[in-house]
Amino acid sequence: HESELAKRLEGLRAEYESKRTSQVSGVEEEERVAVQRHQRETAAKMRQLESDRKIKLEAEQKEREQKLEDDMKAEQEKLKSGLEQRRTERLALIQEEVENAKEEMEKEMQRALQKQRAEVEDA
Repeated sequence: HESELAKRLEGLRAEYESKRTSQVSGVEEEERVAVQRHQRETAAKMRQLESDRKIKLEAEQKEREQKLEDDMKAEQEKLKSGLEQRRTERLALIQEEVENAKEEMEKEMQRALQKQRAEVEDA
C-alpha cells in the first residue's frame, strides 16, 4: 500500500512539476511577447514623435520664412512710399519755384512796360 502511495505521490509530483514548468514556460512566453509588443509600441511612438517634431519644425520654418517675406514687403512698401513722398515734395518745390519765377518775370515785364511807357511819354 505504501509503495502504491509513494508511486502515486511521485506521479503527482511529476505532474505538478510538469504543470509548473509548463506554466512558467507559458508565463515566460507571455512576458517575451509582452516585451516585444512594448518594444514595437515604443518604437511606433518614437517614430510618431519624430514625425510630429519634424512637422512642427517645418511649420515653424515656414512661419519664419513667411514673416521675413512679409517684413521685406513692408520695408519695400515703406521705402517706396518714402520715395514717392520725397518725389511729391520735390515736385511741389519745383512747381513753387516755377510759380515764383513766373511772378518775377511778370513783374519784370510790368516794370519794362512802365519804363517803356514812361520813355514814350517823355519823348
